Amino acid sequence: MKISVVIPVYNVEKYLHKCVDSVLSQTYGDFELLLLDDGSQDSSGRICDEYAQQDKRVRVFHLQNGGPSRARNIGIDNATGDFLAFIDSDDHIAQEMLERMLLLMEHADIAICNFYSCTDDIDTFCDHKMGNMHFGQEGVREHFIQSFYYSGMTGLGACWNKLYNIKFITANHIRFNEKLIRAEDFWFNFDCFSKASAVATTDEAYYYYEQVNSNSTMHQVRENQYEDWVYNRKELLKRNENNDVFNVHLENIGFRLDYEKFYRGFLYNVSVYVRSIVRNNPKDDRISQILSDEFYLDCLQYDRLLPIHIRFLDFLAKKNRKVAKLFYRIWSRNGK
Repeated sequence: MKISVVIPVYNVEKYLHKCVDSVLSQTYGDFELLLLDDGSQDSSGRICDEYAQQDKRVRVFHLQNGGPSRARNIGIDNATGDFLAFIDSDDHIAQEMLERMLLLMEHADIAICNFYSCTDDIDTFCDHKMGNMHFGQEGVREHFIQSFYYSGMTGLGACWNKLYNIKFITANHIRFNEKLIRAEDFWFNFDCFSKASAVATTDEAYYYYEQVNSNSTMHQVRENQYEDWVYNRKELLKRNENNDVFNVHLENIGFRLDYEKFYRGFLYNVSVYVRSIVRNNPKDDRISQILSDEFYLDCLQYDRLLPIHIRFLDFLAKKNRKVAKLFYRIWSRNGK
C-alpha cells in the first residue's frame, strides 16, 4: 500500500534537510514524497530539486506563493498513493512512523499518533493519553466532538500527526480552506472527523514538532491570531446551532454545549496572547483592539472558573482598559 507524503515548503532552508531525510530514511519504503515549494525566496526550492534528482520517489512542485492550504490541496490532487500524510517542513518524523501508522489503518479512515514537542534540542513527550484505541462511527462522534469544542486533545486539529485514507478524503471532497490564514488544519480535521466511520489512535509518539528558537521570526506573535480564534469560536457555535455537526442530532449522543467551558479556554488563551503582545510591544494597537472587542467583552460572563488573576484582568477590561493594560504590563514582567 502506497503512502503519499505531502510537505509544503516555504523559506525553511535551515530545517528542510532534517525533515526530508527523516522521510527518506523510513523503514517503510513504498511511498512518494511531494515537496510543494510555495514560492520560497531562500534556497529551499533548490534543495527540493536536489532531492528529486537523488531519489525518484521525490516529486517537486514549484508554486507561486499561495499559502500552506493551497500547497496541501495541490498535494492532495497530485497524490497517487492509497494513504496521505502531511508534514510541516520544519519538523521531522521517527524512522518507523509510516510503517507503524499504516498498521493502524486496516479498518480506519484516520490514524492518530502522539508527538514530541522539541525546544532547544530537548524532546518533550506530549502525553495526551489517547490510548491504543479503535473508534467506530458512533465512538468517533461521541469521543472527538467534545475535543473540538473544548480543546480537550492537543494535536487533534493538526494534520501532521495523522494518516488519512485518501479514498475517504476524495470521496467526501475534503480540502483545506484556502481563505484561512491560520487554523486551516483545524477545519480540515473537523470536516474529516465529521465524516469518518472509524478512527484509530496510539499513545506512541512518532512525530517531532519543532518549537523554533524564540529569536526566530517564526516564533513572533502572530498578528491575526485573535481574529482566527474568534472565527473558530463563531463557526463552532454556528455548527452547534445547526444541530447536525456530525450528521446526527447532538442530543442523540448526549452532547449539550457547556458555554462556560466553551468560552473558558478562549478567554484564557486571549489573556496569555495579550500578555505576549504587551511583553513584545506595550504600545501595540492590538491590545486596545482586543480589550474593546465586542465578542471578547460578551465572553467575559463565562470567566467564573478561570484563575483569579485572569478574572481580575477581565474585570479591569470591562471597567477601565487603561488600568487593565497597566496590569498586563506588570504580569508580562513578573507573573506566570
